[in-house]
Amino acid sequence: MNDDMENDLENSQPAADSGRSALRLTTLARAIDPRLPSHRKALLISIASGALALAVNLDTKGALGYAFNAGVGSFLGWAVARELDPDRPNSAALSGIFAGATIAFFGEALLLPVTLALVTSRVLHRSTGLPPTLFDVLALVGVAYAGGTSTAGWAAGLALAFAVARDHRLPTPAPRFQLIGAFLVAASATAGAVVTGLPTSWQLPTLGAIMILGVGLFAGLSLRIYEPATRADHTNTLLEVGRLQSARMGALGTGLLAFAMAGGAGIVALSPVWAAVTGVALWDRMGRDRVSYISS
Repeated sequence: MNDDMENDLENSQPAADSGRSALRLTTLARAIDPRLPSHRKALLISIASGALALAVNLDTKGALGYAFNAGVGSFLGWAVARELDPDRPNSAALSGIFAGATIAFFGEALLLPVTLALVTSRVLHRSTGLPPTLFDVLALVGVAYAGGTSTAGWAAGLALAFAVARDHRLPTPAPRFQLIGAFLVAASATAGAVVTGLPTSWQLPTLGAIMILGVGLFAGLSLRIYEPATRADHTNTLLEVGRLQSARMGALGTGLLAFAMAGGAGIVALSPVWAAVTGVALWDRMGRDRVSYISS
């Protein structure tokens, strides 16, 4: 077990205690604690990613906005990777680096759709230990509407709707009201797309976008199954391998749906998701962390 993981596990119970007062309102939020080495590393990588994007695009109009996008996108890539590989914080650090570099060199991500993809993985994985509250579901309806203003966001909203419905069929099923919530999330994302009047043209991917998709898809399909040793934030119960697998498939499905609906623009828009999948897969093969793989 590496030092980062030991620190994360040691602090999991205090984090749960500090978040207990908010449990009745939301169960999807996960706190960022700078006391944890893995969290500090994520913040430093985010800052470095912003600096890299600024340096690469210094002569471009809106370079500061580009730097902000890379910094936040890098952090979101790290967060997605934590959902896809809960036992190995270093894989998330690598994913954050990949996400920041991908944005710096291949184009800005759409941060709201990436956030929707992150929530999709979190709902399926249930890394917090509890299903979404009614407040969470209603909030997701509103966020899905805002995300639907882009084609990639519309795709991410539909994938999130699937995750909210699928949560009712996974181990320790969510309450039945989530099925209604899933319908509302899908309808809201579609309404946002209709009101915005999204273009119906499909953008031919550039060579860079094809590389992002090809590497990410190969990486995702190469991921090995393991039994998580990490415990949920709020319940202190071990995370479930079936839900971990669903979260991984949810991330891949979201990225592929965005590509199917938007073409190359959908790939670049969700590049932090593809970077997370790639970073997790690479660390799975090269990292020294010990996990209990399951023969399949």
